[in-house]
Amino acid sequence: MQKEQEEMTVERFLALIRKAARKDTSYDRAGWSKENPLWGHCAIVALLAQDHFGGVILRGSLENIPGLEAVRSHYWNKLPGGQHIDFTIEQFKEKLPKLKSTTRSRKKILSFPDVGKRYQRFVSRFNKLL
Repeated sequence: MQKEQEEMTVERFLALIRKAARKDTSYDRAGWSKENPLWGHCAIVALLAQDHFGGVILRGSLENIPGLEAVRSHYWNKLPGGQHIDFTIEQFKEKLPKLKSTTRSRKKILSFPDVGKRYQRFVSRFNKLL
């Protein structure tokens, strides 16, 4: 008998990504910590959120934000129906200013080899938690 899949809600998704996030899937491994597990995970989480909820991925530049220049970009989702949701906003201890956003395709995000490797590792870990 196959286990019935629990519905994927925003709350469940948030709980699972926090459990799946590790140093080896962070963009900034040096900045990652157990206390801030979503640090450096915005691109791969946005991809996974799109897998589960649909919609589009948005990107904003952090290059002019003091202390975040090295991170360079932040990604979040615009769900079907127009709701903007940032699944990794808690990684920033300070409130981010409103970022000007542009749409980013999966293909563009995954064109960076490191992102693809981190995404595959993260998806595998996430799926084991389902």
